[in-house]
This record gives sequence, C-alpha cells and structure tokens, in this order.
Amino acid sequence: MTASSRALASLLLAATASACLDVGAPKPVAVGFLTQSAHSDDSTGYLLAPEATFYGNVNLAVNNPPADSCFIAVVQSTGGDTPIYTTLDAGPGIFTRLGTTRQDTLLPVLSGGILSYRPRLGERIPFVPGDSIEIVVPGAAVGFPAVMLQSRTSEAFTHDPIPTPTAVAAIPFTWTPAPAPGSAMVLSLRYANSFSSGAVNEQIYCGFVDDGSATVPANLTTGWVNSLDGRREIRVTRLRTKTTLLDGGRRFTFISTFTLPLPAFPSGF
Repeated sequence: MTASSRALASLLLAATASACLDVGAPKPVAVGFLTQSAHSDDSTGYLLAPEATFYGNVNLAVNNPPADSCFIAVVQSTGGDTPIYTTLDAGPGIFTRLGTTRQDTLLPVLSGGILSYRPRLGERIPFVPGDSIEIVVPGAAVGFPAVMLQSRTSEAFTHDPIPTPTAVAAIPFTWTPAPAPGSAMVLSLRYANSFSSGAVNEQIYCGFVDDGSATVPANLTTGWVNSLDGRREIRVTRLRTKTTLLDGGRRFTFISTFTLPLPAFPSGF
C-alpha cells in the first residue's frame, strides 16, 4: 500500500481511525486532505507524520463521529486494497508552519500513479501537541487551487484506566479535557467475539464531547465483557478537523489526531 493509500484508508475506515470520510456527499468535486498524526520521538517529545493528498471529481467529505454516541462496529484491517481515486497536482510543495517558527515543506511523491505530499524521506518534524499550524497550498494551473488554512493540532492527554466489568454494565470513561474548543474524543474498545479466529474483530466505537468524562452504555458492553480468551484492546483519540471551502464546492480539510497508545511511526516517512 502506498503512503497516500494509507492516508486515505485511515479516513475511510471510520471505525479504526477517528473521522468518517462520507462517500455520499452531494456532488463530485475536487477535494484535498492533510492528515497529521502524532508519534513518539522515543524520548519525552512528539513527532508529526503529515501527508497531503488531493483528489479530482470525487464525493468524499470528512464527518466527525456523532457527539456522545456509541455503536458496535467491525474492526477493519488497514491493509489490503483501498479505493483508488484520481489525484491532483497542488503545486511544487505544501508549506506548513508550526507555532511561530517551525517551517517545513511537504514534497510531491508519485507512487503507483498516486500523487501525495510528504516530508523528505527520513526527515522528522518535532512538535508540541496543541501547536497552531498554518498550511499553504500554492495550487496548480491544472490541478487543485491555491488555499491557506490555519488550525490547531490535537493536544496530548491522559485517561484513567478503562475497566472491564465482571457483568454487563455501563463503563465510565474519564480523560484530560481539551484546553481549547473544537475537538472531539473517540474511544474504541476492541475485542475478540465468538466468531474471531484470534485477533480482535469487533469494537464499541464512541464519539464524545471533549469535556473530560463520558459513559459507554451498558447495552453495548456484552462483547467487551465476554471477549474471547480476554482479548481486548483500547484506542483513544483526540480529533481535530477543519475544512476550508473554495469556489465551486471544492474543499480542503485538515485532520489532526493524537492517539493513545501512540502509534508506530508509519513506514515510508
């Protein structure tokens, strides 16, 4: 899977990532996404893994998970084939500024006919979660138009241990609330159900207002309580998204995530 396919897959898999890429938008348009995930620097700090991809004539739009709602979903693999869309040129490089000083350029990478923008191979971008970010897309005469977007990266957080009740019951969830408005919290309680061949294959997937506390309803916890051989995993993500609208319904969206446990640094970066 190319890096651009990986980024698209992370959006398409609503139940394994933190945002839902809705394929039922009103009409096909040109859309762009810059996804930015947080990773450990193997010490006490954090690194970014940003990737931008621009698509032509598609009906894709990011939908955040509904606030204070939970549902049962399958756990989908991030490997394998993903839908392939026509990608667009958006200029010689995508320029980012973190805080007031850190500036970087994401350069075009063409792999398997898919064009995306990433840091130079092996380049690491340190940052403080919660930093402001400015993104400048210069645009291309035949491709995606110029656009500038300013936003905030997802802040770091901690959460209390998530219990496993001995019987079906509501599950309390508490975490460090966001210091600034505009974010959501996503909780994925993954478990192996009775049809599993070994790995976790089902989950309780929740979107919560980022105020520091929530509850998973009791009527959804049967699978978590009765997981096969006690196989369970927890993913918690703070999600920030911001979309800028352009002429003709075209859109550019920034997606920032901070996930615990911190994911491994992606290959290809």
